Amino acid sequence: MNSENQMARGESGESEDKVVVEPVIKSDALKVQRGILVEGRGKVISIGGAVKTVKPGDEVTFDETEGQDVLLFGKVLKILKESEIVPLAKKES
Repeated sequence: MNSENQMARGESGESEDKVVVEPVIKSDALKVQRGILVEGRGKVISIGGAVKTVKPGDEVTFDETEGQDVLLFGKVLKILKESEIVPLAKKES
């Protein structure tokens, strides 16, 4: 019964493997009338509790067609599964 209540409230753990990315917007995005074009790379903003491969601030790449596009407070964000992103190698200083 408890797990049914959790699922009804959306607490089934579905967001545990999600990564929120602020994508790079393509320079010709102003010419697009239906939606905003994003490049397949960006910076991780937030992660779910089960995500192990990246942390906020990391740069990642992803397939532009994957995930969900969200407009929040004037920012375009992409919500992706951890399996849909590839961390970029960090530059050594």
